[in-house]
Amino acid sequence: MTDIQSLINQERISLTNFNNIDNDNIDIKKTYFRYLINLPIQEVDKIVVNLVSTYQNELRHLRFGDIIPNITNSLTESIPSPESIKNERWEFGGYINGTECNLNSKGKNGMIKDFILTPRNINFHTHPPYNGRWPFAPPSEVDISSLIEKQREYTERIYNAVATAEGIYIYYLHNDFNLTEDNAILFDVEYKELKNSLGYDSGSGTKLFDGGSTFESPEKVNTSDRIIALNSIKQPEISLNAFLTFLKSKGIIIDLLSYSFIGGSRTYPISYYL
Repeated sequence: MTDIQSLINQERISLTNFNNIDNDNIDIKKTYFRYLINLPIQEVDKIVVNLVSTYQNELRHLRFGDIIPNITNSLTESIPSPESIKNERWEFGGYINGTECNLNSKGKNGMIKDFILTPRNINFHTHPPYNGRWPFAPPSEVDISSLIEKQREYTERIYNAVATAEGIYIYYLHNDFNLTEDNAILFDVEYKELKNSLGYDSGSGTKLFDGGSTFESPEKVNTSDRIIALNSIKQPEISLNAFLTFLKSKGIIIDLLSYSFIGGSRTYPISYYL
């Protein structure tokens, strides 16, 4: 039987190999989100933070398919092995409320189909275990675009959490965020481009824009088959703090809680593109 804690420890060690960058004042390209108004930065609702932090250890283990106490499993099918979860990029999803953390969805290849976002709970999902190329995993453009689409249906705020190797990101939209369909289409492309500035493997991938330096996500690889040298990872052009601060100013609120969260949050350098 696979020792889940050993896998978690391996991820923790891997994260320490990436250099931090201290330039939080870098000038973000003016073309990013040019159609959005500047909004004041807000902190995540403390009630939501406390609820998510209650299940931080459970969500960390769930990334490997390890269902430990305090998670209610509503899945009728079996959980894949940790090796399958890594190699086939399984994700798990469900809801957190005031009484339980309920697992009810899963999907492979980094996607959970037909998962319904609701404002009545904290919607959570996991990102697959670190596979040797991208040790950090903020919400993807699909995560955020799905949130924009669903938020159009509700006046109540939709809170979301995604468990990754480095911690749990809590994300939602500011009340004044532009929810129009045209805005969402533009956002999907520009969020992806901005996120690429955080770092990715520069040795593969295809150009997203002719004549530019932005790349699509490189090909996914299996942990057991290939762990590339750390120096082949492209160093980030911006820090995670700059990334999160800029997004908050545009109405996309994302905060990262470390797994050792005690009354505060911690942010990390980033070199990941999903």
